[in-house]
Amino acid sequence: MLQQPIEREQATAAAGFDRARGLTRAFVIGFAGLVVALPVIFGARTVESLTLHLAFRQDLPLALVFFAAALLRPAAGQSAEWLRSSRLVLALSLTAVVLVGWAGHYLVFQGLELSRDEQMAAFDQQIYANAAALWPIPQDWRAFADALGRRFMLPIGANEFWVSAYLPVHASVRALIGFIADPALTSPLFTALAAGCTWAIARRLWPETGNVAVVGLILFALSSQVLVMAMTSFSMSMHLGLNMLWLLLFLHDRWRTHVLAVVVGFFATGIHQPLFHPLFALPFCVLLLVQRKWGVAAFYAAAYIVIAAIWMAYPLWVVAHGSAPAIPIECGNLNCSSGPGFVERLLATVTGLDVINIWMTASNLLRFIAWQHPLLVPLALFGAITCWRSEPLVKALAASFLLPVVVMAILLPWQGHGWGYRYVHPVLGNAVLLACYGFHRLQQSGLSIRRPLAITSTLAIGLIAVHAWMAAQVVRPFAQIRDHLADIPADIVIVDTEQVVFGQDVVFNRPDLSNRPKLFIAALVKPSQVPALCALGTVAFADGPRFAPLAHLFGHPVPVGSSAEARALRTAAERADCRIIR
Repeated sequence: MLQQPIEREQATAAAGFDRARGLTRAFVIGFAGLVVALPVIFGARTVESLTLHLAFRQDLPLALVFFAAALLRPAAGQSAEWLRSSRLVLALSLTAVVLVGWAGHYLVFQGLELSRDEQMAAFDQQIYANAAALWPIPQDWRAFADALGRRFMLPIGANEFWVSAYLPVHASVRALIGFIADPALTSPLFTALAAGCTWAIARRLWPETGNVAVVGLILFALSSQVLVMAMTSFSMSMHLGLNMLWLLLFLHDRWRTHVLAVVVGFFATGIHQPLFHPLFALPFCVLLLVQRKWGVAAFYAAAYIVIAAIWMAYPLWVVAHGSAPAIPIECGNLNCSSGPGFVERLLATVTGLDVINIWMTASNLLRFIAWQHPLLVPLALFGAITCWRSEPLVKALAASFLLPVVVMAILLPWQGHGWGYRYVHPVLGNAVLLACYGFHRLQQSGLSIRRPLAITSTLAIGLIAVHAWMAAQVVRPFAQIRDHLADIPADIVIVDTEQVVFGQDVVFNRPDLSNRPKLFIAALVKPSQVPALCALGTVAFADGPRFAPLAHLFGHPVPVGSSAEARALRTAAERADCRIIR
């Protein structure tokens, strides 16, 4: 008689997991279909080139792998502990995450800050390492500030100072780590913090078994997104680490841990943009209201109002250091910050949901699935579906994960360079915990996924290598161009960036302008400025053909000769008898 209830329980759990696997297959097919359909219907030139390149060259070829992985089924089996202690897996996972992330920064990314976000992290780090909140632009160079690269920076007076428009916590921590170690360890260390906190949360939620925490670590540490993002200077690994630390403190549910969670929340909100951490924390604070913990909920509400006020005021305080009205920033054909205030910038980004936004969001979500452990999404869906009614925390975890997806689909669907979907990187721990719920539900039902987990984990290790290689292929042309520019024996190099996409990303100068040569964006230099520029040193011109590696990357024609702007600058330099290095 006892056997029948057990068999019914197993059959119910197996059917639920089948539905989760079916949803995973449907998501992969649906997102892949949307990604392919729009460029076919409207033409490839109607969509953004980087997203198109990454979707067709990286994610779509691997979609079949995740479709096939979703076919693996659990089987009846024992739920005995796999290891005597999950602490061994924790130690191995933390070590692997730090070493792979640190080594990958140099082996995969060639020590390069690829995107403008990463460049701004390095730029601000150099400023904060000198115990300054912003850096003065030398008087002789202020007229050329835009050409030197003020994109993503704050407009401060008449080009008097510069610092990025991002909040300071991420770059400040990089500066602090730089005093004792390599700043490139920042992302790996915070990724390890996230792994440790995820393990600790799983042990707290399921103290009777170590298997759940072990599975959570496997899903986390064998995620290509987790490891490749740890190789970069993006702030998202810090977001992930502090969010999971916040959740660990929150779940301890004592006044002292709630106070500590607010302290962590203060720093997490000030990492780089003030939106990501509040989106993560909001559903858990709403959970307090559902649980009728009025005092704790009021404490968090008051604390986050203060936190928001401080960080919203921070850029306004920085801009107030200018002694003259701010000069608007020019970025050529690229977007610039619309002003110093976050509300002003936020309103400027709202575009609503149109066809391109839907296509980009589908591309991002396909990329998210393709860069995870193959069992993460099926297990997370299964955990969310089966534990939705019985576990209030599951609702908060799911809502916290979905909020940035919805918000960013409206505000900023284009993620630029992202290894996985970086806008959900801060809530990646939520998905892992939902998968832990799913695994625990299978375990309680007497079903084992040891064989599917072993197969997909082996596959995940191979995928990590493939994704690292893919990232290296994107990085290589940028690194080649920057190396070529750095080797030019001139004081100033005017770079003709406008003939290829992402050309401006190779123009990056130190805040103190100590780099030689100093790089200038040709489109932001006026011919009338050339004589004054030539008075500051020898000049060279980097023309369109130098960007051949980038053109090849995106399948575009290689630029021939110079743009009209660059030719006009060269003519002006020759007429002014500049010392031109040819």
